[in-house]
Amino acid sequence: MGIARVLERAPGITPVLERDLGDQTWSKSLASIVLVSEVSLRDDGRKSLNAIRRKFPKARILVHGENADESDIAHLLAQGADGYFSMSLGEDKLIKAIHVLERGSVWAPEKAVATMVSRLRTPVDATLPALSSAEIGLLQMLDEGLSNKEMASRFGVAEVTIKTRLARLYRRFDVRTRVQLLSIAIRKGFLSHH
Repeated sequence: MGIARVLERAPGITPVLERDLGDQTWSKSLASIVLVSEVSLRDDGRKSLNAIRRKFPKARILVHGENADESDIAHLLAQGADGYFSMSLGEDKLIKAIHVLERGSVWAPEKAVATMVSRLRTPVDATLPALSSAEIGLLQMLDEGLSNKEMASRFGVAEVTIKTRLARLYRRFDVRTRVQLLSIAIRKGFLSHH
């Protein structure tokens, strides 16, 4: 309820509480961010995250909690969360985290993202799918942390074109999030990190 009060005061954000979800007509199309407590994911995080994705297919998932270490956060990201917010960061940062996720980026401590990426790294595959120079460029811009709008500007195309290209890459690499796409691109040798 404390989070709901914070969000009700935030401009541009309309919170809908779980108790208000009786009318499903709005939920699948309007929910852009789903906040879920880390505690509620402890027993079976992947199953819970998948259930949220089925209920809100277009939404981004922001897990919130207080006690997760970078290894736990990396695990949540690998399971499909789009971000992790530590409640100790305060109200202003929560609003910022929501807006970051709305732009298609990830909100998580850098060390947690690095932990996830290092866990996913394996030797370069002998059978790499062929990627165009535009797709490689898109991966590089993702790696720089650019938003869809910024990438569209650099490519000189509409933002919807970037979304389509990203969706194609997600399908091709069988991933759901930018972090997963980047980690597999690094693992497969399309991007190099030192």
